[in-house]
Amino acid sequence: MTDPQPGTPVVQGVTRWRAKGTEVEAVRWHRNGDHPADNCRMITPDPRSSTQFAPFLSEGEVVRYYRNPADEGQRECGDCGHFMVGHGWIDQGLRGRVVCPGDWVVSLPLPTPGLIAYFPVAADVFSATCEPAGAPAPESLADQLASALHAIGGTSELLGSLMQGSPGAAIAECGPDILDSLRISGVEIDVTVPDAESPAPGSREGAAAATGAAGGNAGVALIRAERLRQVAVEGYTPEHDAEHGNGELAEAAVAYALAANGDGAYREFWPFRLADFKVGPKPTDTLAKAGALIAAEIDRIVAEEASREH
Repeated sequence: MTDPQPGTPVVQGVTRWRAKGTEVEAVRWHRNGDHPADNCRMITPDPRSSTQFAPFLSEGEVVRYYRNPADEGQRECGDCGHFMVGHGWIDQGLRGRVVCPGDWVVSLPLPTPGLIAYFPVAADVFSATCEPAGAPAPESLADQLASALHAIGGTSELLGSLMQGSPGAAIAECGPDILDSLRISGVEIDVTVPDAESPAPGSREGAAAATGAAGGNAGVALIRAERLRQVAVEGYTPEHDAEHGNGELAEAAVAYALAANGDGAYREFWPFRLADFKVGPKPTDTLAKAGALIAAEIDRIVAEEASREH
């Protein structure tokens, strides 16, 4: 299937529209109390209670507890895979609006002063259609590559390899330091292994082999390569990670570590949409994801502590 020509509708028979350049306010929701306007407070249960013993947060005012008279909340959501009891509920519209863990809640002021409409938007849709307000226009791929090469002292040969879509070989040839330096959004890192006996340069196994040959540790190299992939390919930058300040990255790491050992309990720890949970082809690949998430959580905590000191 060939790519459509510019201006040609992907779906025949529809008309093309351009989204209005309107700024909106949004916050990502994972659990009760995440929305700033929820105004939750900690409640100490009655000592005589036979059902509630530990302190708990009151129900949010914007994103409330999931409620449906015909649904007790014990079924799995068809959109995210989490049990419905872990979802939120916005009491607006004819039937209300269900909020999946990980959704963004967008605020839209209404014509009537003081009234605000709240709409849940799936994380993948939100990231594809929104960017931080006032953010500068992204550099072209060539500019990003040139900047990165200048920073790490790369050569024109490395630029050629990257522009041809084979950065893995160049990374392996230039050594593991580039795995820390070359963090370019939008560059696809080749992590495939076409021949198990001969790992592709720049793949997780290739990075491990290159680092191991230099006296390094294979596990560290695999985690390093996966962390680079998360930043460069998935866009999980420090700014992105800073939005998950409730331990979500550590919980995600636990989920991957359990899944690597075939433990189905990973579902209880995964804090995001279940559709985003993707194990690697081998247990070591999945463990590398767990290690990279732990590294990301450590970086997030260190950055947060540094910002507090200033």
